[in-house]
Amino acid sequence: MFYSFAREIWENLIETYSMKEDFVACYDIESKIFNSRQGTLSVTKYYETLNGLWIELDQGIIFKFLHDLNFAYNPIRVQILGKEKLPSLSEVFFIVRSEET
Repeated sequence: MFYSFAREIWENLIETYSMKEDFVACYDIESKIFNSRQGTLSVTKYYETLNGLWIELDQGIIFKFLHDLNFAYNPIRVQILGKEKLPSLSEVFFIVRSEET
C-alpha cells in the first residue's frame, strides 16, 4: 500500500488499530471482568484470565488517548504504534509528554 501524505498514513493506522470510541467493546470487557469468578480455577489461572482482560482494556484506553491527540503528535503516535510491544498507558503518556513543546 502506498501513501503520499502523513495524514493518510495516520488515518490508516487509526482504522487499523483504534477502537474508535467503541464503547460496546469496552463495556463487554468490563462486563467480563465484573462477572469473572475464580470457581474451579487455580488462583494463578484466575489471575491470568483477569490480567488478559485488564491488558485488553488498557490497550483500548491507550488507543483512545493516541487517537484524540492533535495532528502535531502524528510522528510520536506512529512511533508508539510501531513498537514491537505496546507500552503501558503511563509510559505512553511520558513519551508523548516529552514531545510537548
